[in-house]
Amino acid sequence: MTIVTGTSPHSLDADLAHEVTRLREVMERTGSQMAARRGHELDKAAYAVLFHLATDGPRRSGELAEGMFADPSTISRHVAQLVARGLVARTADPDDGRATVLAVTELGQQAAAAVLRYRCRLTHVVVGDWDDADKETLARLLTRFVDDLERHRPTLLAGALNAPDLTSALHAAPGDPA
Repeated sequence: MTIVTGTSPHSLDADLAHEVTRLREVMERTGSQMAARRGHELDKAAYAVLFHLATDGPRRSGELAEGMFADPSTISRHVAQLVARGLVARTADPDDGRATVLAVTELGQQAAAAVLRYRCRLTHVVVGDWDDADKETLARLLTRFVDDLERHRPTLLAGALNAPDLTSALHAAPGDPA
């Protein structure tokens, strides 16, 4: 479905916004359906916590929350799941004995590696018939997009773009500007 038409410079932005939204929706639906079939007991977000710790190394819960742009209570809930399953361990912070540091266990490293291999197989199903140049272009542009999204996050969160008032738009008469 095309909502925006024409050749204005913003139509490319609209096309990109539509495809990014579509990507998110398809990935969320597919991931939820696959998880339901497997009967996983871990939240998807808990895997993200595991991968951040496996990639970035041991850290305090607050640092982890900050690095993941998440609320500390949310991180705490996911960490509790990971600790209960032996994937993450809490150890005393060598710099401050009153604090704890979260670290991936050997079992957690094995789980993260297995999930990464699984994600690579899934990605290969989708882009397996692409040539390497197309895969490299997509990887480069996705990296750039995510890096720029992170860079612009403060502006987006500050409300500088003023989201539209959808209530007014839904009640406007056809043809009236919202």
